[in-house]
Amino acid sequence: MAQGMDYLTAFEIAQEVQLDFISLSFSWDIMEYWNDTSATWQWNSTAEENFEIMDYFYPFYDVQVALVICPIDTNNLRIPEPLQGFNFNDSEVVTQFTRMIDYYLGLIPNVDLLCLSLGNEVDIFLGDDEVVWEQYESFFTQVKTHIQQTYPLLVIGTKTTYEGLLYNYPDEIVALNMHTDVIMTTYY
Repeated sequence: MAQGMDYLTAFEIAQEVQLDFISLSFSWDIMEYWNDTSATWQWNSTAEENFEIMDYFYPFYDVQVALVICPIDTNNLRIPEPLQGFNFNDSEVVTQFTRMIDYYLGLIPNVDLLCLSLGNEVDIFLGDDEVVWEQYESFFTQVKTHIQQTYPLLVIGTKTTYEGLLYNYPDEIVALNMHTDVIMTTYY
């Protein structure tokens, strides 16, 4: 945000220079958590509020949202604690992620989603481990299939780094991108 400005002021300035969409990122382990006391999964109330605000704010300004939900964010695993240690393609991980996605997408029926990225710069975390790449590819494919049953026109991908795509993990990223609707990469 611009120094000394609130979000709305900065947002309106961005609109004056033709802002088409905004990218919003959320980490899975922040969106929900395991409550040991009640032995249940709980939604994070702040994340819920952010989605509820998103549902009226961005449609009011006619701005699309590029939504990023991160099981991986760069070099950080963002899976809730009870599921850490499971393989990405483990049925419990896939089921819980799709449950979470269904809930949060249900909170934003009025938002014009430009796209959905499942993860951010995932190649940094996945690294040189071919088995983990295959597990994430399976996770991605299962989650994408599930989401597109309800949102068949939603464009879904996963973000990787430019360096990973061209130099570090081109074969792994190409294999993963064979299942995406769009190739997403960061470059800076």
